[in-house]
Amino acid sequence: MRLGPTLTIFATLAPLLDIATVDTLSGHVRDAYPDQGPGMVAADRNTVVIYLVVTGVLGILGWLLPAVPFLAPRSMRARARPEEHPAVSSVNSDKIADLNQ
Repeated sequence: MRLGPTLTIFATLAPLLDIATVDTLSGHVRDAYPDQGPGMVAADRNTVVIYLVVTGVLGILGWLLPAVPFLAPRSMRARARPEEHPAVSSVNSDKIADLNQ
């Protein structure tokens, strides 16, 4: 369960680390659009990085939001007890039995 979010975090940070270090993404954009000037290459690179980071953040949220109930302390978790659940109560059971007749 922890491998997926960890890899998603690394994939989200990878474009930012690329810009901060070797900037291979600018080279790819420059190779794809050789007629563009440096300003347009930088703008396209930034657009690609923003897209990748936003998608990564949404992926991280997708991993973490289902885990929120499990991250809460046991004392705060809602528990359904059979005697409290409306479908199991004797009053509702009688109504269901009446409907089945």
